[in-house]
Amino acid sequence: MEDTLENVLEGEVGLEDKKRYSCEYPGCTYSAIRKSSITLHAVTHKARHERPLACTNPGCDFRACHLSDLKKHARKHSGERPYKCSVDGCEYSCSLSSSLAAHKRRHSGEKPFICDHPGCEYRASEVAFLNRHKQRHQNIRTKPCDFPGCAYIASNMSALTRHQQTHSDVRPFQCEFPGCTYSAARMDKLKLHASRLHKVIQEEIFLQ
Repeated sequence: MEDTLENVLEGEVGLEDKKRYSCEYPGCTYSAIRKSSITLHAVTHKARHERPLACTNPGCDFRACHLSDLKKHARKHSGERPYKCSVDGCEYSCSLSSSLAAHKRRHSGEKPFICDHPGCEYRASEVAFLNRHKQRHQNIRTKPCDFPGCAYIASNMSALTRHQQTHSDVRPFQCEFPGCTYSAARMDKLKLHASRLHKVIQEEIFLQ
């Protein structure tokens, strides 16, 4: 198997407690079992002029150090999705083997990525979820709300999207409790309303 960044990441899934080497790039939380993996990962921090292979698709400025990574990127333009889920009834397909491995963990419930913050028991099925979670401990907020006069800054796009719904007059989530006219812009607010006012257990609301 070719020793590309994708293959290295996939091969170290579930081995978080054995990762002794850490990336020294400022702000990066990547760690690995092998020192060679850190060297390979460091490529992602290189400047564009240090990446000799350029995408030939018009208007795309993607560049890579390895031909295999350029080929994987090309699938975004072609729409090729050669990796398919083998679970009965699931039609998921994707362009990267690492994406398929992450998808399969949704079926299995496996969460191999563990938060190393003292006292935190959070586990995730994907590295991206773990990194986003870690920002809460570090209080890193880089996504400002663009609503006039609002000073809110979120740590990730999903939190920002939820917050921006508070500025909207659209309230698509309607309480189904008999006689209640409450509606909310966010599902979590509707669940909170139901649990407080109607004493409904949140897990029982909208199980679909």
